[in-house]
Parts: sequence; C-alpha cells; structure tokens
Amino acid sequence: MSLYIYGQKEQDPGSMYAHRSSIASVHDSMEKSRKDHMKIYLSENRILLFLLCSIYTYIFISISELPWSMYVLSQILCAGFMVLYLMANLDIYLMKKYRVINGLVLLYSILALVSVYLNGQFSIYQISTFALNNTILPFIEIQREKGHFYFLCKVMLFWLSLLILVNDVLMVIMPGRFYGDGLSKTFFLDNKFATGYDHILMFFLFCILIGEKKKKRRWIPVLFVIICLICYYIDCNTAILGTVVFFLISHSSSRLRDILSRKSTMAVMIALSAMFIWSGDMFRIRPVKFFITEVLGRDVTLTGRQQIYDIVPRLLLSRPWIGYGNSAGIISKYTGAFNAQNGFFDLAISYGIPAALVFVILLITLVRRPATTTGRYALGTFYGFLVMSTVEMTFGSMMMLFGMILFTDSSKYSEKKVKLIDWGGGSR
Repeated sequence: MSLYIYGQKEQDPGSMYAHRSSIASVHDSMEKSRKDHMKIYLSENRILLFLLCSIYTYIFISISELPWSMYVLSQILCAGFMVLYLMANLDIYLMKKYRVINGLVLLYSILALVSVYLNGQFSIYQISTFALNNTILPFIEIQREKGHFYFLCKVMLFWLSLLILVNDVLMVIMPGRFYGDGLSKTFFLDNKFATGYDHILMFFLFCILIGEKKKKRRWIPVLFVIICLICYYIDCNTAILGTVVFFLISHSSSRLRDILSRKSTMAVMIALSAMFIWSGDMFRIRPVKFFITEVLGRDVTLTGRQQIYDIVPRLLLSRPWIGYGNSAGIISKYTGAFNAQNGFFDLAISYGIPAALVFVILLITLVRRPATTTGRYALGTFYGFLVMSTVEMTFGSMMMLFGMILFTDSSKYSEKKVKLIDWGGGSR
C-alpha cells in the first residue's frame, strides 16, 4: 500500500515513517478485528436458558424405554431446577396479574397432595409432581415477561421434532417391538394417547412459530393432514378428533372465536364433557350407533368405556372429598382399565370433587379472547383438549400449557432475540 502526499516537492523522512507506522497500526487493527469475528462467543445466560427450556420440554414427554427409577430421578431433578428458577424470578410470580392463576394452581396441587397423603400414597415422586405443577404456568409467565417466549417454543419444537421423528421411524420400520395391554399400544413416546398428544403439541408449536409468515403458512394444512394420518396409524381416533377441533377453531371466523372465548361458554363445554358419562342411551340411537360402529369402527361401548362410566358415580359417592389418590388402582379393580376415561371425573375420583372443581375454575379463568395469531391457535388447541376430555383424561399439564399461552397472549408482546452463539463481535 502506498501513501502519496500532494503539494510537496520533497517528502520528509520522519513524516513518512510516522505515516507508515500509522498504516501498520490500522492493518494490525483490521487483522485483529477479522480474527475476533472468527471467534465463537458463548453466553452463559443464554446456555442456561436453553437448558431450562429443554428441561421444561421434558416435563411434557414420556419415554417408554426409560426405567421407572430413572424417570422418577429425572423428574426430581427437573422439579429442583424449575423451583430454583422460580425462586430467582419470584417478583414475576407475584405480579398482580398472575396471582389468581398461580393461587388456583397452588390450591389444586395442595388438595391433590393431601389426597395422596391420606390415601397412603405419599412419596418423593408425588412431591416432585407437586413442585412441577406449580412451575409449569409460572415458567410461561417468566418467559413472556422476559421476552423469551418464542425462544422457548423453538427449543420445545426442536426437541419434540427430534423425538417424534425417532418415534415415528421406529413404529414404521419396527412395529413388532411395541407392546400393549390389549387396548393400547405403547410406542417410544409412551402409549398411543401420549404419542398422539405429543404430535398435537408439535403441530401447535409449528403453527405459532410460522403463523405470522404468509409464505410459510401454507404448510400448516399439509402438516395437519400428516398429523391426522399418523394418529390414524397409531389407532388413536381421540387424537384425530382433537387435531380436527384445533384446526377448525384456529381457522374459524372471529365471531365464533369470540363466543368460544367467553368464560360462560367454557363452563358449559366443561359441564357437557363431564356429563358425557351419562350418555350411554344416546349410543343406542340408530344414526349414532351407525356412526360409531361403521364410521369410527368402534363398538357402542366406545372400547369398553361404558362399563367404566357405569361405576364412576358409585366410586365418587364413596369418597367425594378426598378421592382415592390415584384413579388407576380403584378403576382397575373393577374394570381392568387404568383411569375413568373422562377428564373431570378422573380428577374427581383421584383427588376428590373439590380438587376437580378448582381445576375447572382454573381452566375457565385461563380462557380469553385471542389477541394474536398465537392466541388463536392456543384457543383452538385448548378446546381440542377439552373435547378429547369427554373420553380421555386430558385435564392435565399440557392443557394448562395451552391455556396459559392463551391467557398471556398480547398484541403488545415483543420478543427479545436470543442467540446461543455469536460469531465474533457479540456480547460475551
């Protein structure tokens, strides 16, 4: 590189040396900057956030190949991390707008824990479940307030997609490795119902992450068809029904969504889903019987559910206040099934009517009018799980998740960009 000084007949040697030194300094600086941009900077806070979001994802999945002792240990560790994170963000947990929600979750968890204790089923596993129940919704609150909600969704979608890919490949190429109880197959991601719900969760996360992008939105109907076909392959009509309800409500008119967003509508729908256990006579009506037997390919007892529904009132009247601690034991004793096959009554038999009613009040409190595309999908999935609760026990953590996303939905929300790795020039 040459330096020319115009307007002078002679060049001062000292001046030339100074300029050359300056040029060398600039060159060294540029070289150092180039090397810095080739370096990888990792942020401890960002890595911690990724790990916490990964742990949060694990709460909603169940791997059938994992031994029970390992599952309990992993749940205890997850509960410990979640509680510590909650304590570090106690100011958000105690915010006025979240107090009612968090209070209802705490009351429900206490009633459930008391039931378990009085029924002689108290254990470290139950304590960890209590802790996790009280961190599921606050974790969403914290990420919303910190502007990291969509980052959480991306982490959850990453892990779910990976695990579901493994599950789906295995169940197609190695169908013989799966076992069951005669009514339900068990896959890599647990039984057919859990596997179906995991697919719905993945579909939901995919929708909210691309819902605002018009060019990519066209893939949503394609994935909807794929999810329905997979649920059909695993013989889970319940998950198909939930997916269809989710898709239809998410793409319905704003007028219908406004009606479904009313707390009175949610209360009526929950009541109807609970009353389904007394609908046995309806199945004998010829058109209904035809639909069940010929279209769904099921018997009029809905795969033995009617026998379960027949004993539910008697069991409930025996212990209406504290339940049986867990519905599996008492239901299995009379029918061979492992739950009451109804969201509300499974909670009522397990933990008592008061605990079930508190959970219902929580669901009614969470529902509200969607403000964004994310809220629209959350409302659809929320109702999808509510409809499935008529014949399955979907009143749980995943339904709470959808409800909380709807509750915290806001048109004023702004996401803060989170990058685990900066290729130089970033914040360390």
